[in-house]
Amino acid sequence: MKLTKSLVAPLLLALSGIGVSLLVSNPAPAAPPPPPPPSIPVTVINSPLPVQGTVAVSSMPAIPLSNTATTPVYVRDVDNSALQPFVRECLLDALNISGGSFPSCQMAGPPAGKRFVIESISAELELSSGSKPSLLVLEYVSGGQGAEVFLPATFLNSNPFYSFPDHYVVSQEVRLYADSQPMVFNVNITDNNPGAVNVTVSGHLATVP
Repeated sequence: MKLTKSLVAPLLLALSGIGVSLLVSNPAPAAPPPPPPPSIPVTVINSPLPVQGTVAVSSMPAIPLSNTATTPVYVRDVDNSALQPFVRECLLDALNISGGSFPSCQMAGPPAGKRFVIESISAELELSSGSKPSLLVLEYVSGGQGAEVFLPATFLNSNPFYSFPDHYVVSQEVRLYADSQPMVFNVNITDNNPGAVNVTVSGHLATVP
């Protein structure tokens, strides 16, 4: 069958309308998004990372503290006397103790970075019969300044079986702080007779801040 011009134009118009309707009612699907790139592990070794900024904390949670016998609060005393004890001794023998002078013996000071906390000074004096201690002095340095402590001696007994029969003792609890300089113990007696003195200084070390 042949189409006349009068039929061709309406037919073309109808077909174009159907094509437009199909395009509008059935749009082409969108392309899917590309997949994310694969994760790559990063290792940082001995490289400090600078962090800048501030952190604001609006509220702090309650921190319970209990200091009971069963749940005590743990503390640590770095200068505990039982952890760093020290003892220093010196001896004045029969050759260098006499009246009218101040014979002395020297004791080494604490090691660098430490300080002596002297807690006890004791001494034994063995003197000739009738001799008496006149002056007993411990010299030390505290806070960069020279200091002295004078000590009393108590008569103990007279024993004729000893070369120096008269015995005196010093036993003094103290609280002294000695820097790194040597300590010196000085003795003076009332006459020129010989004798001997043995001195002990003890306590613990403290760390100098």
